[in-house]
Amino acid sequence: MTSKEALERWPCEVLAEWLTATTGDACTFVRSSDAPDVIYEFRGRTLSMEVTMAFADQEHHAKFVFKGMGPWDGEAPDERLAQDILRCVAKKSINQYGENVLLVVRVPPSVTAFEELCTALAELAVPQDTPFAGIYVVGNFPMTSRSEGGIRVLPLLALAGTVSA
Repeated sequence: MTSKEALERWPCEVLAEWLTATTGDACTFVRSSDAPDVIYEFRGRTLSMEVTMAFADQEHHAKFVFKGMGPWDGEAPDERLAQDILRCVAKKSINQYGENVLLVVRVPPSVTAFEELCTALAELAVPQDTPFAGIYVVGNFPMTSRSEGGIRVLPLLALAGTVSA
């Protein structure tokens, strides 16, 4: 498995486990692919997943996460991450990926607490005019005094017949 496949597969596996746990229907890996990135089977149908990453600061935060180097000011990470998630959704929504495709937006760990990101996203308009059957944010969130942290899934646009936010 290449590093690109590993980066794409992890959030899809998290989402597949979440779908299985919340619906009782198995969501199983079939294969890696190109656009969409990963293919699963869910409820007897092919369920494809396209993966993108969002950052609190496109220029500096990505370098900070992948190369461990600064600078990154860390200002307003909740709002900036929420805005970048919506930018990723808009950018990916330009393309056509076919039917029954989910968009999985991976967020890097330790940027903001899950609940704070939910609050920041609730203040913004999530695009509803999208070719995706569902849009999910997946990340490993930090523990804070108000959050248990951990690996979490946030449905921005839930796949029909599944749990919504």
